[in-house]
Amino acid sequence: MSDNFNMKNIIILYSTILILISVNCFAWNPIINKNDYVFTKSDSGYELFIRKKDDIESILLTESQKWADSKKTNYGLRTEKYFEANSDEKRILDGKELSTRYDAFFLVDSTTEKHETLGQAFRYFLPEKVLFGYDWSRKGEINIKPGIRINLRIFEQKYANYEGQFKDQWITLDLFITDARYNKKFLEDMKNTGKIIIKNIDDNNDDFFKKIIPENISIAPKQDIVFLIDTTSSMIEEFPSFKKVFPEICIEISKKVKYFRIGFIFYRDYGEKYITKIVELSDNMDDIFNQLYSEKIEGGQDVPEALNEAMYNLSQVNFNNDAKRTAFIIGDAPAHSEPRDKITNKMALDVIQNLNIKINALCLPFR
Repeated sequence: MSDNFNMKNIIILYSTILILISVNCFAWNPIINKNDYVFTKSDSGYELFIRKKDDIESILLTESQKWADSKKTNYGLRTEKYFEANSDEKRILDGKELSTRYDAFFLVDSTTEKHETLGQAFRYFLPEKVLFGYDWSRKGEINIKPGIRINLRIFEQKYANYEGQFKDQWITLDLFITDARYNKKFLEDMKNTGKIIIKNIDDNNDDFFKKIIPENISIAPKQDIVFLIDTTSSMIEEFPSFKKVFPEICIEISKKVKYFRIGFIFYRDYGEKYITKIVELSDNMDDIFNQLYSEKIEGGQDVPEALNEAMYNLSQVNFNNDAKRTAFIIGDAPAHSEPRDKITNKMALDVIQNLNIKINALCLPFR
């Protein structure tokens, strides 16, 4: 009797443990890994994409995490003005839909879109400043920049609805390095005038420049060569590398061209210290080296740069009539899709064609 009773208790206990283990194993506990999100520069701010997973229906960005034993209220992040990416998104709190009009533009997403590397993904546009809280309570602002941490409030239900389960998770907003595909797409219109050359993320910078540039210099008795170089801060690795190997590049060019001159068009963007800066073609290599080495990288608050303006300014370069004309674009970002001033992409391409310039685009990974 006693043995049967003990055995029965053991079986019941064992079954209970199995049930608890089973419940724990299948508990709702979604995790966003580092390869599940992409943070990139965009016009006037940044974009954050988070992979959609089967057990996640919505995500709200918040200024801190919620702890069960804490009396402190924490808040969803919101923007000062309307942005298409998130401002029309529905949010439910305490069973009621929150208005997204006026100042309640929450950074929440329940609807996904196709992302090139993540598949279906939640999308957030983050301006350089986001807000949290209200005048009648605690409030503040956060400056969005690479390296900061924000909290993801991950929901089991759509519309950031607390009636289902939710959990908090910190992520660090590190800039995603792309394979320059956006730049390549923009430059496709120039493929008839030269080559589009993709630098892979793992390619050594020095070796890439030393190999690709001389390879794409044609044999000619006379040649004028202009380098159009993005000098914004995203070029922090590539521009110093180009400077370093530039003397070796010139030596290799001299093996193919008896007489050549070199010039530069450095370009940044509107709102920077300069939009474009022209260094005229010259055969004085000491002067050319000094002009190159004195140039610094700086600025660049969004992805597109003044590339159209740089190409258009080839019309201001002092080309010789009897010299072959070659140019290299060295950059990691496209031009603005909509003109910031009067210079359009068509105007820039017309200059290249009218001046009979062979232009090669070196598409670099974007940071």
